[in-house]
Amino acid sequence: MSWFNVPQQQRNISRVERVADTITVFCSNTWFIVLHCIWFCGWIVYNVLVENSFDPYPFGLLTLIVSLEAILLSSFILLSQRRESIFAERRAEYDLNVNVRTEQHAKETLRLLREIHEHQITGKKELPHDRR
Repeated sequence: MSWFNVPQQQRNISRVERVADTITVFCSNTWFIVLHCIWFCGWIVYNVLVENSFDPYPFGLLTLIVSLEAILLSSFILLSQRRESIFAERRAEYDLNVNVRTEQHAKETLRLLREIHEHQITGKKELPHDRR
């Protein structure tokens, strides 16, 4: 994950948030989809071909398991996304502060350049900002 200050943020997160991040990373992997396809196909084929299967058609147990998995996965993913949005807001605030300070420095530099330019035009020996 591309976080602004990863070591600091990892120290400040709870165990549940670490689990949520781990699950989110795993679930966003292609192997997650492949494993689920294999699992679903195996489940369905077994329960269709075996005479006394544990989950006959319409696969009520499979539906229950998949529904519970969807609820848990969406909860963990939402938790990770909420934390990521908080980090993004912090980064945006930091960027804004840096931009404001940069603008202030640029304005000050332009002001000093104008004073130097005026000094060269008028031929005065001291610059206006040197007077104290």
